Amino acid sequence: MESGDRLSRSRLFLGPWPFVPLVLFLLGSLAYFNRSVIVAGVSAEGQGEYTRILAVLTLQGILLAALAVTPMIVLGGGRESLSFRYRPERVPTRRRYLFGVILAGLIGAIVQFSYRFVAIDDVTGQGVFASIPLALATNVVLTTLFALVVSNVAGYAAYRIGLQTRELERQVRQLEEQRRQIVEADQRARTDVAQALHDDVQGALLRAVLRLNRLADGAPEPEASGLRAVIADLEALRGEGVRAISRRLAPPIESIGIGSALEDLAETYRGSIATQVAIDDAALAALGGWTDGELAVYRIAEQGLLNAAAHGRATHVRVSVEAVDGAVRLAVRDDGAGLAKAITPGMGLAVVDAWVGVIGGSWRLEPLATGGAELAATLPVRRTAVPA
Repeated sequence: MESGDRLSRSRLFLGPWPFVPLVLFLLGSLAYFNRSVIVAGVSAEGQGEYTRILAVLTLQGILLAALAVTPMIVLGGGRESLSFRYRPERVPTRRRYLFGVILAGLIGAIVQFSYRFVAIDDVTGQGVFASIPLALATNVVLTTLFALVVSNVAGYAAYRIGLQTRELERQVRQLEEQRRQIVEADQRARTDVAQALHDDVQGALLRAVLRLNRLADGAPEPEASGLRAVIADLEALRGEGVRAISRRLAPPIESIGIGSALEDLAETYRGSIATQVAIDDAALAALGGWTDGELAVYRIAEQGLLNAAAHGRATHVRVSVEAVDGAVRLAVRDDGAGLAKAITPGMGLAVVDAWVGVIGGSWRLEPLATGGAELAATLPVRRTAVPA
């Protein structure tokens, strides 16, 4: 089969294209309605007679179009052929396509001819055909050509729309995959660093403390006091600093909950920024047991606080989490310098976009009228699996 940009002339005129009988039915009904208007205007002697003839012939046209598209529905794949969605496996062979079009034309022509031959006097008061063979042949040719032209145009349109739809779907899948890869890479890097801090760095600090203790035990008092001060600093770094960094990189949300995790996160900034966390009970219930959602809220809040501190030079930040209309809404608002006129997307915003995209929500970053900025995200409450 030819590509969407290189189509042979034979296919343009003879198909095959996806069957779209709904378009043929609508255009056929419209064409017969226009004919009914003309016939009623010529045949009727009064308004009542005009209305009667128009209604009868219009109904006939609708029934005729429905009968004509029946073979297309059967050959084109049943009810699926009534949609405008292109499916490669539903494009028939040329023989099958032309057979369906010709059959639709024949059915339409025969039904129309038979009805006019039998009932034309009762409806319009006009006579029957002067030449039955010529009238039948004319009806067959015109109806078949109409069916072929409409089927080609509608089928080609469905084909092109389908190609564009498939390309858009491919791009969406690619974007979703890129988001998942960002989330995976971010989580893997954080876990690796947290593990290295816990095992390697803490182990190295512990070994240094033990060696310094031995040196302090054998050193004179002035040197021993200095060594013990260094030991105290190293112990504080090992016990609090490294542990706090490790908890931020890989917070134990499953065990402590999202509320405590956000409080721990806010505590790391409270030495320089007044940080407030507010999470309502409905949000806690919605996020409870949903590890991916809790982790997404934590990572987005983390980026919001980091942006407020590093770029906004804020003095006060409020993190709020609430449940509204089946979704969890997170907002990080600060009183900093606001946003630059041209925001350059960095890894932080890429992580936000990735987490929100994987969960299936939306987010925005915008300046506040009162000064500062707000990072807001809406996460629908659904258990979407996120790679660890």
